[in-house]
Amino acid sequence: MAFTSHYSDVMETYEYGRIAKRESFYFWHVGRREILREALSRALGGRKDLKILDYGCGPGGNILFLKDFGNVLGADISPTAIEFAKTRGFEKLVKVSDHTVPFPDAVFDIVSSLDVFEHIDVDEAAMWECSRVLKPGGVLLVTVPAHRWLWSNHDVALRHFRRYSRRELLQKLRGAGFQIVEWSHFVTTAVPINLIRKARDGVSQTPSKDVDTYDIEFSPFVNSALLFILRLERIIIRFLPIPFGSSLFIIAKKL
Repeated sequence: MAFTSHYSDVMETYEYGRIAKRESFYFWHVGRREILREALSRALGGRKDLKILDYGCGPGGNILFLKDFGNVLGADISPTAIEFAKTRGFEKLVKVSDHTVPFPDAVFDIVSSLDVFEHIDVDEAAMWECSRVLKPGGVLLVTVPAHRWLWSNHDVALRHFRRYSRRELLQKLRGAGFQIVEWSHFVTTAVPINLIRKARDGVSQTPSKDVDTYDIEFSPFVNSALLFILRLERIIIRFLPIPFGSSLFIIAKKL
C-alpha cells in the first residue's frame, strides 16, 4: 500500500490479511470506492479501455473498481501485498524497490495513488514519478489522510510521515506538473472519532505495540449507518466539495 520500507516493516502478513478481508465490507473502504468511482467517471467523461497504474496497490482491493475504466497494473514495494493480490486473482502486478516504477515516460492514461503519499518521506518525488509515467492530459487520482490537527497515535502506528492540508497537497501536485480538476474531503464522521481518540490517548513520537494499526471495530448496524452517511457525502460531492473530513481526494490532470 505504500512505497517505503518505513511502512513495510510494520505491515506484517496478518495486517494485509485484515485489509484484504475488510475491503469488501468496512464502511471506509466501500464508501471510498463508491466516491472515487463516481468522481473518476466525471473526470473521464465516459472514456473506457484505458491503461491504468495503481501506484501502491496493496492487496488489490482498489484494482476491482479501477478495472471498470480499463486495464489495471498494480505496483507495490511489499512482496506480501503483491502475494495477497495474486491470491485474489490479480496477475498484472509489479514489485518495486522504491518510489520509482519500471515504465517508460507517458504510458498510462490514469495513475491512482490511494493513501500512499503519506507513507513516503519525499512525497514530491513520488508525485513527479506519477507525472512522469502519465500521458499528457492523463488523470491522477489521489487520496490522503487530511488535516494536520487530526494527527494521532493511529498515524504514528501506521508509520505516516504526515497528514495533509488541502493547500499543501494542491501546491505539491501543481509543482509536479498537474492541474487540479476536483477535490473534496470525505468521511466527516471520523473527525469527532479521531479527536476523541486523540484526547484520550495523547500523541506519542514512536510507534507502540499497544496501538492498533487498523481502524475501530464497529457492529454491523453501526458500520451500515456510517456507510449510509458516506453515501450521502457522495451525493453532496456531486455539487460541491466538502470542506472537512478525515480523508481528502484529488483528481488532477497532467499538463
